[in-house]
Amino acid sequence: MHEKTLAAGQWPRLFDLSGANPVMKKRFVTDGGLFNNLVFSPSGARLIVPTSYSFEVYDAHIGTLLAKLDRKEFPGCDELTRAAALSEDEYLVGAENGTLFQVTLQ
Repeated sequence: MHEKTLAAGQWPRLFDLSGANPVMKKRFVTDGGLFNNLVFSPSGARLIVPTSYSFEVYDAHIGTLLAKLDRKEFPGCDELTRAAALSEDEYLVGAENGTLFQVTLQ
């Protein structure tokens, strides 16, 4: 068990826990909040981040932002809160008001 806090600060971090000590691979500078989650695609290659203001997809290995949709793209949505990966390119995104949206990357 690692005794250090792995996610201190405001931004999500990706750690490699395979060695004796955790090694931070990437810090994702994004606007997540208390009720937002982070989801990996089935292969682990993508990190899906629904923030209060946008839906973001990152390359999990190098941290590159692959796609970003503003919450205005989701009709009637005040905040995006949760996501689920259906495949590498298809996701469900939940809004604070209970609405679910399906997003497909092309």
